[in-house]
Amino acid sequence: EKRKSKPRVFAGIMLHGIETSAIVKLNICKGNDCTYANSIAILGSKLEMPWAYDRPYYTDITKALHLKGLGFCCNYTVKAEIKALNGSTLDHLIYPDPTIFRLPDTEEAVHYASAAVVHHATRKDISTLTQTEKQSLFDALTAFEADTTDKGYQHLASFHGAPAMCKSHHYSHAVACCQHGMVTFPHWHRIYAAQFEDSLIKHGATTGVPYFDWTKSFKSLPDFVTGKSPFAGGKVAFEKVDMERDMLIWKETEQFHDQNYLYDNVLLALEADNFCDFEIQFEMVHNAFHAMVGGHAKHSMGHLHYAAYDPIFFIHHSFVDRIWAIWQALQKHRHKPYNSANCGLEMFMHPLEPFNRQTNTDKITHDHAKPRQVFDYKRSFGYSYDNLDFHGMNIVQLDAYLKKRQEKDRVAVLFQLHGLKTTAYVDFFICTSADHCKAAGVFFVLGGELEMSWAFNQPYVYEITSVLRDFGLSYTDDYFFKYEIIAQNGTKMSPDLLPEPTVTFLPGKKAESHPDSHVRKAVHSLTAAEKANLRNALRKMKKDTSNDGFQAIAAFHGLPASCPSPTAKDRFACCIHGMPTFLLWHRLLAVHFENSLHHHGAHVGLPYWDWTQAIRELPEFVTNTHHNPFHHGHIKIENTVTRRSPQPELFEQPKSENDFTSITRMVVTALEQKNFCDFSIQMELVHNIIHYLVGGTQKYSMTHLHYSAFDPIFYLHHSNVDRLFALWQSLQKYRGLPYNAAPCVDKRHWQVPFKPFSFSTNQDQMTHQYSSPKDSFEYESHFGYTYDTLSTHGYTDKSLQELLDKTAHKERFFAAFMLHGIGASARIDFSICTPVGKDSQNCKHPAGWLTLLGGEKEMNWYYDRPAYIDITDAVHALHLKYTDNFWIKTEITAHNGTHVDSKTFPTPFVLYKPGDGHDDVLIVDWHETATFPTWFELHEHTKVRLMSFGVHPMKAVALDNAHIALNCNIVPHSYHSVKTNADLEITKTFNFFTPSKSGCDAGRKLLFQITNW
Repeated sequence: EKRKSKPRVFAGIMLHGIETSAIVKLNICKGNDCTYANSIAILGSKLEMPWAYDRPYYTDITKALHLKGLGFCCNYTVKAEIKALNGSTLDHLIYPDPTIFRLPDTEEAVHYASAAVVHHATRKDISTLTQTEKQSLFDALTAFEADTTDKGYQHLASFHGAPAMCKSHHYSHAVACCQHGMVTFPHWHRIYAAQFEDSLIKHGATTGVPYFDWTKSFKSLPDFVTGKSPFAGGKVAFEKVDMERDMLIWKETEQFHDQNYLYDNVLLALEADNFCDFEIQFEMVHNAFHAMVGGHAKHSMGHLHYAAYDPIFFIHHSFVDRIWAIWQALQKHRHKPYNSANCGLEMFMHPLEPFNRQTNTDKITHDHAKPRQVFDYKRSFGYSYDNLDFHGMNIVQLDAYLKKRQEKDRVAVLFQLHGLKTTAYVDFFICTSADHCKAAGVFFVLGGELEMSWAFNQPYVYEITSVLRDFGLSYTDDYFFKYEIIAQNGTKMSPDLLPEPTVTFLPGKKAESHPDSHVRKAVHSLTAAEKANLRNALRKMKKDTSNDGFQAIAAFHGLPASCPSPTAKDRFACCIHGMPTFLLWHRLLAVHFENSLHHHGAHVGLPYWDWTQAIRELPEFVTNTHHNPFHHGHIKIENTVTRRSPQPELFEQPKSENDFTSITRMVVTALEQKNFCDFSIQMELVHNIIHYLVGGTQKYSMTHLHYSAFDPIFYLHHSNVDRLFALWQSLQKYRGLPYNAAPCVDKRHWQVPFKPFSFSTNQDQMTHQYSSPKDSFEYESHFGYTYDTLSTHGYTDKSLQELLDKTAHKERFFAAFMLHGIGASARIDFSICTPVGKDSQNCKHPAGWLTLLGGEKEMNWYYDRPAYIDITDAVHALHLKYTDNFWIKTEITAHNGTHVDSKTFPTPFVLYKPGDGHDDVLIVDWHETATFPTWFELHEHTKVRLMSFGVHPMKAVALDNAHIALNCNIVPHSYHSVKTNADLEITKTFNFFTPSKSGCDAGRKLLFQITNW
């Protein structure tokens, strides 16, 4: 990991057997000045089996570069010298020239924050624009074109081609800034179209740049870009010429006649399941429309230098970008990377020119000029599309259709393409003899003399299945190819400019079906294959050092702290605890982890560990020590691993066959709650206990907020917490009560995205898009997963409600705690105390315990209502009635074993539920030694009983308003006496009790609000 923390450079060489042992000496050369870098030894002899590696062998040349004074991305080459065992020098052409592979440091993150105002625009199909929208676009473009400053259309058009304004290592002269033939082609043009759109909006446009879907059948260009429309043409001011459109090539090219050429090639691009394959196919089909509109005219869409001077360029690129957006949505649906690339990494390290320059007056594109910022178009540039359908198919249907296409055997030609310094129209033919050839296809290379030098690092794939069939040929027959290359100006070019293509057979593959990928199953029900699949995915995830890797995702919860922002001076952990949105934030984290598993090859949903069932050991899935990534996690920032210390209470067995464990009873209490705010608190209590029962007193464990998410069992635990949340939602629907609302959450925060999911560094578009509290309720529609069962101990919504109704009719007692964060995890043991004589007490009656999950970097939190623990059995064992004198005493032990003052928390209340339909009673320890919460909320239909016994019992008065209560400004007629040891009917919303002026000044006051949540 330490080695990976620095950027490195490798030389890669494709090795094969040469029938002798040899030393391959690699030299770094800048011009003719070469310096030794490294050596590779080859073992061989004339009797060796023929062999060849199918991928490069990489050797680190970073140190040699530094010694030579060359930077990470300087201009240099690596050359090989080969010496045989006998000392003779071999031809260096035996092996291909080494390639250079630059690996950035793993800690690199792209953080960006822009003060620019991002305009939110919708890009619509050009055929659906209203007349008003058309006119606003016409007027905006007219005004934009009239602006002759550096904010005008001519200046923006020059960004793409001529006049050249970018530098190149390959040429002494300036080159065009547009990036073609490179992995950042989509990114450069996404920014470019966004800047055009921003300019139109600044000039009054009321909609985004419309798109023309050229994959659908058309006989002419739409009216919007013809006739008297300002989009019908343009001019090149610096050459004082008008733009042209030469549509003859479109009419003359046979492949365009049935309109399937563009459609089929877009589908082939969309089939790609990685960015690098997609980009090449995508760019090549994009070139075709340039050629169709520009033809052989010089000042046209067909010439790289001038294409952007015709406004149809941006109509075209709005649709090109939409294809990329569709592919991103497909990748998200496939659970494959959709906002990252695994090729051309060096290109992603540099801002895209000229958008990053100070001369760029558009702050939006200037501040988002790094390629990695460009993937998320909605967030970075503020636009979206009216839809991402393709020929009437939504993403799910389209994915199914693409898989259907892939089921058939196909044959394709592979072309290794590079820049030709001109736009060229390439026809290729299949020939069985010199005079027996058949047209096989056509493609287009967009270029010009000022283009940057480029060469695709992978082949361009062109399917010829039907052509072979029509020619009566099979894949294995003897045939060859020949080219006809016509430059844009009509001159013939040498066919030798392009390498000989190769043919590949693409065998049909039955579309894999993984119906369980969206179903979360109990961990004990996983098959051996499913376990192996999940373990393999987590292994890959742990090796992934990107923002989609294990370390990055675990850090979402604890350390390293990154909230309120990664660059803030004072940072805290982003996880939400002690707040109503606890369940929603952790639902999002579980989804994020599950998506990463899918990105790394998992075909199974995130399993859950059902700890509501009586258990005798942790699941074998996480305890098996044999190459098991779920056994523990590495905590990189502490250079250690997670530990577990299961506590005996975890393995409690029910007293009888029909009884529940203590943990399950707590879950049932949570499910009984009929509003989200109460349910969230009760569920968090259970959740905290499981953390403690797994981690014990270990620091680097589930018990510590900072490190819990580094233990993979954390996610199985939270999958179960979320399953119980989903069960409660189902129960609420059955009850006819709100299941997706939280009235205790401030409305101002309801749509504020959770951090760090909302950060620009979040590569998961799903959790980024649905990162607000209101979005997190809808787990099926927004996150696409379900559970194998929504039940506990066989109880589903109807039978569970019947159980809860039966329970509600029983007399019950609860200890009620007003909790808050203390900057540490802790265990709170509590006992029931009863008086002995006049001045003594007996507190040797254990009633229960609970835990807090915390750490120094936790967010500040404070419950706004009590958290309840059932103590009915303990009360009944002492034969106590709710009117008797008894109270709760606590002992608090921090995670590190130190004692915590019991007055850290208010003295617990006791809640009495009579079970006969009468109001509940909150019993308050009304003694001088008690401490009281600052404020809390209490359910309506609850009475209050101020329990005051002893030689000198406290009296009580009710104050008239909050001002008096907060300032203890108790004067005549500002209060009235109330009875102690009596059930007080609460009729006011806001209530204030204190014993006296001196008692109020000493902090002995009870302030609460009655709510009907």
